[in-house]
Amino acid sequence: MPPALRKRRMKTLITLLCALSPSTSMASSPVPPRPRQPVVSRSAGKTTRPAGAYARVEIRFEIPGVQGNPFDFTANDIVAAIRQPDGSSRKIPAFFDGGMTWRVRFTPAQVGRHAITGVTRNGNAIHPIRLSRSAFVVSGVPTPGFVRRDRNDPHRFVRDNGSGYYPIGNNVAWDTITSADTVEMMLAKMGRAGENWARIWMDHWDGKNLDWVEHKSIPFGSLDLGVARRWDAVVSSAEKSGVLFQLVLQHHGPYTTGTDSNWADNPWNVANGGFLSKPEEFFTSARAIALTKAKYRYIIARWGYSPSLMAWELFNEVQWTDAARSGDPKVVAAWHDDMAAFLRQHDPYKHLVTSSFSMDPKILGNRLDYWQPHVYTSDPLSAVSRLNGLPPDRPAFFGEIGPGGSASVDVTSFLRRALWGSLMSESSGAAQFWDWHIVDVNNLFPIFRSAAAFATWSSLAEMHGLKAVAATVKTDDRGPLSFGPGGEWEAAKQTDFIAPPSGDVRGLAEMPRFLQGDAHRALFPYAAFHVQYAKPGTFSVRIGQVAKAGARIVLSLDGAPLSTRDFPAGDKDMDVDAGVEIPVPAGRHDIRLDNTGKDWVCLKSITLDPYAYRLGVAGKANRACAVLWVYNRTDTPVSGTLKVPGLERGGCTVRWWDTEAGRPLRKNRVFVAEDGALSIATPQVLRDVAVVITREAGN
Repeated sequence: MPPALRKRRMKTLITLLCALSPSTSMASSPVPPRPRQPVVSRSAGKTTRPAGAYARVEIRFEIPGVQGNPFDFTANDIVAAIRQPDGSSRKIPAFFDGGMTWRVRFTPAQVGRHAITGVTRNGNAIHPIRLSRSAFVVSGVPTPGFVRRDRNDPHRFVRDNGSGYYPIGNNVAWDTITSADTVEMMLAKMGRAGENWARIWMDHWDGKNLDWVEHKSIPFGSLDLGVARRWDAVVSSAEKSGVLFQLVLQHHGPYTTGTDSNWADNPWNVANGGFLSKPEEFFTSARAIALTKAKYRYIIARWGYSPSLMAWELFNEVQWTDAARSGDPKVVAAWHDDMAAFLRQHDPYKHLVTSSFSMDPKILGNRLDYWQPHVYTSDPLSAVSRLNGLPPDRPAFFGEIGPGGSASVDVTSFLRRALWGSLMSESSGAAQFWDWHIVDVNNLFPIFRSAAAFATWSSLAEMHGLKAVAATVKTDDRGPLSFGPGGEWEAAKQTDFIAPPSGDVRGLAEMPRFLQGDAHRALFPYAAFHVQYAKPGTFSVRIGQVAKAGARIVLSLDGAPLSTRDFPAGDKDMDVDAGVEIPVPAGRHDIRLDNTGKDWVCLKSITLDPYAYRLGVAGKANRACAVLWVYNRTDTPVSGTLKVPGLERGGCTVRWWDTEAGRPLRKNRVFVAEDGALSIATPQVLRDVAVVITREAGN
C-alpha cells in the first residue's frame, strides 16, 4: 500500500491548515435540554421498576492480606452481591484501588432499598473490613440509561428508557498539546454545543494507557493507578457534559512496524525487556491475551457502571497492525470474537462492543454490535452515501471522517458537508469528524450545535425505515457540478458514470480516489463519464497526490485525446495541486479519464461547468416522512423547486430549518399527489437549508 493511504499524515497536515480555514460566524442557539441528574437518597422510595438508570452508588471496603496480583481477576476475583428492591440479586465486580482498598461502582435500575448481601473472592465468601455502606435507598429521576441496539430496528440505537439515540459529535482521542486543551475540557465544550458522542483513546502519549509502563517499576500485569484516576476524571467529565463516548481499548501503533508505529517503544517488545518478539504475537500469545483480559476486566469494574460509556471499541484501525497487513487476518478476526465474548461475559451492564476499520469488516469477526468504518476523502457527500444500504443486521456509522490527500482544504465547508450529508444518509449516526483541534481553534462548535438541535427538533432519532430518496431541486439556471471519489485504495466496482443535470452521479461512493497506472492498473484502470451539456462548458480534473514513480493523465472527448499532463518520477510520493481541463461543446458526450503512467494519482475533484442545477439535495424518506438537506453549488442566493418522490398521498407539514442560525425558518402545509410526488418551492438558499416533511395525522 502506498504511503498516500496513511491518513495520519493528513491529520498532521490539516492541523497545520487551521489558519487557512475560515472561521464560522454562525449564531448561537439553545442547547437541547439535558435530563435532570438523579440522586441516591436514604429516604424511602418506590419499589417499582423505572425505565433508565439512576446515579452511581460507590461502595468502598478493605481486604487485608490479599495474595497474588490484585489487578488479575483470575487470582483475585472480588465480587459484591447486591439485593435489589424487587428481590433479585446483582453481582458487580470490584476493583483494586491501592493499599487494601477495593471499590464497587453500581448503577441502579430500580428505586427503593438495596442491600449488600455478601462479598466473594474467587467464588468464596469473605468478610471485608471498613465497609462504607451495607444498604442504600435509591430515589429521584432516572437518566435515559445505557445505549442498546434497537430490537425493533436493526439500524438504530435506543436507550434503556426507549428513547432513540442518534450519535452526533467529533473525536477527542487525546489531549491537544498545542492549545492546552485536555480531553475533559473538550468534552465540556462539546456538551455545550449539544454534541452527544465522542471517541477517546487509551493511548500512552498523554498518560491514558493503564499498562504502558516503560521507565516505571511496575511489573507486567500491574496497572497504573495514576492513569486510572485520570480516567475517573475523563468519565466524570463525559457524564457532566452529556456526551457519550466510545472507549478505544487498543490502537494499532504498538502492534505495527509500519503505519504510526510505536512498536519500538512498546514495553511488551522483547527489545525492551518484554515477551513479544514481533507485533503479530499480540493476537496469539497466551500471556498477551491473559494480560489483556485482566486489564479489560479491571476496566469493566472501574468504569463499566457509566451510561455515558456508549461502547467498548476493541481496536482503532486494526487493519494497520502487522497481523492484519502481512499475517493471517483470520487470527485478528478470532481475537475480536474472543474479546467481544469476554467483555459480554464480564460486563454486568452489557455495553455495546465495536471496533474500527477502513471499509472491509472481515478482519473484525462477526460478534460486534455495530460497524465503525473510517474514511478520508476529498468529497464528504460521496463518502457518506457509502452507508446507504446498511448491513442488514446491525447499525453502522463513520467513526472518523476527514479530508483525504494533502492539498489545502476549506475545513469549515468540509465539516458542514460531512455532517449534514451524513444526517441525510441511511447511516445510524453522523459521520464523526476526526480533528477536534481544528474544531476547537476555529470555533466550529456552532456547526454541531445547529445539526444537533435539528436532530432533536425533527425527532430524527425516532424516525425509522428511512431510505435514501432520489429528490431533486430544479433551478432556472445552472452552475458547476463538482464531486470527488468516496472510496480509498480499493478495486473499482464500476468505471462508467452517468452525470444527470440534478448532479446525482451514481457510484461515486465507491469510486476509488487512486486512479491507477501500470503498477496496479487492474484496480481502477480508467473513469468514463457520460454527460449532456446544456451549453458549451469545461470538464476538469484536480490531482492531489502523485506516486513517486510518476504518472500521466489523459483526458479524451468522444474517443479523441484532448489534454495530457505528465508528472515525472521523484524520490518520494508527491503532494501536488494540479489540474487538467478540456472544453466540451453542448450536447451528449463521452469523456474518459486515463492514467497511462507508471503509478497512481490521487483524484481530488472533478468539475463540469456549467452543468448542474444550482441547488443540490441529499435526503432520506419513507412513505410518511422525509428529511432533506438542500445546498447551494454557487456563491449567490438561489431558490428552486424541490421534488420528493415516493410519499403517501395526503396532507403534509413542511418545516424548514435555518442551518446557519440553528433555528426553525418557516412552516407550511402541502398536499402529496396521487402519484406520491411532492413539489414545493424552496426558500432563498445562500449556503444550505434543511427540511422535514411529515404526514399529517388522520390522513
